[in-house]
Amino acid sequence: MKIVKTLLFVLLLAGFQQVNGQTILTKWENLGNFSEVLTKTNYVANEGLFDKLNQITPILADFSQKLDMNNIPEKLRTEKVKETIAKLRSQTKNLDNLAANKSSKEDLQNELNAVNLTYKELIALCNLD
Repeated sequence: MKIVKTLLFVLLLAGFQQVNGQTILTKWENLGNFSEVLTKTNYVANEGLFDKLNQITPILADFSQKLDMNNIPEKLRTEKVKETIAKLRSQTKNLDNLAANKSSKEDLQNELNAVNLTYKELIALCNLD
């Protein structure tokens, strides 16, 4: 019975984390837009269509540039969020350059993985409130 209660608690906690992630995406519209394009970029890569990435990565890089401290909800304006946004911008620009230069699938996947990790870090920082 204790295992069942623990499992239910973990599932409930995971559900709250999911809701918090959705909340920040609705509060910060530009992050929500970035998230949508990142999802599409991941879909293209997961389908193995790396030759098509050069069509979507410029859009992803553009949306990353729209993530700035002026349009963040006030309570999220921290130095760590600012640093993470700068890192995300740099990584998406690098991903776009790799896609434009027809880099290897491995290089593209590695950079896309880095973008995803930084995005998750940003979401986690925004959920610390």
